[in-house]
Amino acid sequence: MLRNRYIIDLAPLQAYCSALIFAPEQSLVKRKFEHCRPKWLVRLPQVPLAWSPEILKLEGHNSAVTAVAFSPDGQVVASASWDRTVRLWNASTGEETQKLAGHDHVVTAVAFSPDGQVVASASRDRTVRLWNASTGEETQKLAGHDYMVTAVAFSPDGQVVASASRDQTVRLWNASTAEEIYRFDDVRRAEELKFADSGRALSTNAGTFDVSQYITPFPTRSTGAVTVVPQLILGDQWVRYGDYGFFWLPHEYRGSCSAVLQNMLVIGQASGAVSFLEFRDIERVEVLRSQNAFKG
Repeated sequence: MLRNRYIIDLAPLQAYCSALIFAPEQSLVKRKFEHCRPKWLVRLPQVPLAWSPEILKLEGHNSAVTAVAFSPDGQVVASASWDRTVRLWNASTGEETQKLAGHDHVVTAVAFSPDGQVVASASRDRTVRLWNASTGEETQKLAGHDYMVTAVAFSPDGQVVASASRDQTVRLWNASTAEEIYRFDDVRRAEELKFADSGRALSTNAGTFDVSQYITPFPTRSTGAVTVVPQLILGDQWVRYGDYGFFWLPHEYRGSCSAVLQNMLVIGQASGAVSFLEFRDIERVEVLRSQNAFKG
C-alpha cells in the first residue's frame, strides 16, 4: 500500500491494475488477488520476484528533485525541486502534508530549523525563503544575493540562517527580522553549509569560517574527544557506509541529492520521485567488510 500510495490516492481502482500488476511475483498480495486483475491485459510486464529495500516513493513533484532533508525528529521529509516548490511529506505514510510555493525559479537547497518548526529554502531566484512547517506559510524572504543561492543552513539555536551563493559570498541572516548580519566575500563555489563547534564555526566545501561573534554558542552536555561514526552516503552508483560501497543502485534509483537519518537513506531523483531505503543492522557492514563479503 505504501509503495503504491500515490496511484491509489489518485485513482483507487488502479489498485487492481497498476499496483497489482507491478507488484513482485512472490508478493502475498499479488498471489491473493491475482484473480482480480483486469482480463483485458493479456501480456504482463516482467517484475522482480520480491520487494526491494525501498519502503516509500514520494511522488508529486512535476520536475527533478534537487535536495532532500529530514526534520530533526525524523517525522517529516522536505524535498526541493525544479518545479519551484518544496514539498513536506509524512515520513511514515508518504502523504504530502504541505506544498511550499513562492519561489520564482528552481529551488536548490532545503533545511529544517533545529526545532523543526521552520523550513528554509534556497533558490536560483537569488533568495532564501523561510516557511512555517505546520501551515506552509512563507514567513520571511531573505534577499540580497546577486546570483543563485546554492546552500542554506540553520545555526544550532535556530536564530541565524547561513546561505551560500554563486555570487561568491556566504551570508548570515537574522531568522526573525530577515536582516543580513554579515557577509563573507570571495568564497568560490560554496555548495555545502554546516554549523560546527556548537555553532562557533561555519563549515563549507570552500573552507571554514569563524562565526563565533555572530552566533550564540549552543550549550553542550559533554566534553572530550568526538567519535566519528560512519554514515550512509549516496555515491554515483553505490550506497556507502563511510568510505565503503556495499549496496549497488540500479540506474532508475540513482539520484543527485540525499538525506540520511540513522539507518534510513532518502534519495531525490531526476524523475521527480523521492525514494526511501532503510537498512537493518547496518553496523554489520564493518563485520562483513572484514570478511571480504562485498565487492566494489
